Amino acid sequence: QATDQVNFDTTERIINLLRRNDRVAILGLSYKPHTAVTDEAMGLEVARVLGHYGTDVHVHDPQATPKLPYNVRQYNTVEETIDNVEAVLIATPWPEYADVNFKSKIVIDCWGVVKPQANLRVVGRYCWWWKE
Repeated sequence: QATDQVNFDTTERIINLLRRNDRVAILGLSYKPHTAVTDEAMGLEVARVLGHYGTDVHVHDPQATPKLPYNVRQYNTVEETIDNVEAVLIATPWPEYADVNFKSKIVIDCWGVVKPQANLRVVGRYCWWWKE
């Protein structure tokens, strides 16, 4: 029960952070990497809630293709997914997300996947923003 409560609280905090943005990308819809299982996946829950609030949500996952609300769009590439968004959530630690150039986006990296780069500044434990 304690683990479930921590997961719920974390998801709520992330949703509240991302709601400040009009356009958001969520990378990872599966429960864990290298699977298409989406049961209880944080990324999928965040996408659904933000879509309900009217946020323009773009999502990507290398394997998972769940049914999404009409206003949440899934893209084939990471680059398409993060194009024209203000903030990015890395919800599943897929290795494909480690070397993405996020440019000037706000990035919340829940798993510490993003490799440090010269233009990366740390904001909190796994929250980054990119400077031009």
